[in-house]
Amino acid sequence: MPETLNQRIERLKIRHFRLLDLVARRGSLSAAAEALGISQPGATKLLHELEDALGLPLVERTARGGHLSGQGFRVLDRLRVALGAVDATATALDVGPDLPLARVGVLPLVGIDALCRVVRDLTDAGTLPRLVLQLGTVEHLVGLLREAEVDCVIGVLGGDVTPQALERFRITPLWNQSMVAVAAGDHPLTRRRQVPLQDLLASEWVLMPKDSASRKAFDRAFLGAGLVPPSPRIETESFHIAMGLVARTRMLAVVPIGAYRQQAADLGLVRMAPAFQSTAVVMLTPRSSPELPVVTVLRDAFLAVAPAMQRDAGD
Repeated sequence: MPETLNQRIERLKIRHFRLLDLVARRGSLSAAAEALGISQPGATKLLHELEDALGLPLVERTARGGHLSGQGFRVLDRLRVALGAVDATATALDVGPDLPLARVGVLPLVGIDALCRVVRDLTDAGTLPRLVLQLGTVEHLVGLLREAEVDCVIGVLGGDVTPQALERFRITPLWNQSMVAVAAGDHPLTRRRQVPLQDLLASEWVLMPKDSASRKAFDRAFLGAGLVPPSPRIETESFHIAMGLVARTRMLAVVPIGAYRQQAADLGLVRMAPAFQSTAVVMLTPRSSPELPVVTVLRDAFLAVAPAMQRDAGD
């Protein structure tokens, strides 16, 4: 009786899956072989075994080396979930099997306040796991979650994440996040009851990178008023650096309201008119696998601090 597809797949090893991932990342079979520490004939043999097991051509050879076929990309999309789980197991066991590990993708605007509250509460309860934090843009973090390189993402949903991509994730709403414009406490703009956006065009700004959630909120505010958003004088990925800079200069910055409250003694609000629209903060986990117990602990902890975050945002 001929072998079934499942029987052929069961003969494969993790190295077969890793090879396909490396070909996609490195652009050639020879580069993938080097990364795996095997010869090119050995890599070719692994590829043939993988293609024979799946019954699909996965790699197309080119003059520049090779790239995945359409079927190859679809197969790798699923295999990366398995590879991510294997890598997570290795990381967890490297630390110690008795300490649960959670790999969390988190936006800086969440990490600066809400994450600190969650860590405090879990520490007080004696349930804090080992956390590996990945910072980045929403699009980057969702990509990591799709490839199982993180276990969950705490962030906001924007236009960069398509409805088709979101179908792959469980979405837990948490709270609405508010952004504010800040300046040094003695800056003349902080004494005005309202500052039209037109009056802020000539100001020097410290802003997050262009693909960040806070920068997009900044750009939307000006574009919605029919104005070209000002370009930053200084660009940084750190809200703490941004606040430190504006506290000592005449520059302005856009930060989460929780970050402003942490440094309110040195800063003042610039009451923009119109103000920034709030954005919904959510937790994303993959639908394709059961939720890890450690992720459930984190989700419950974020839900527990959500009312306080919402109250603070509404003050």
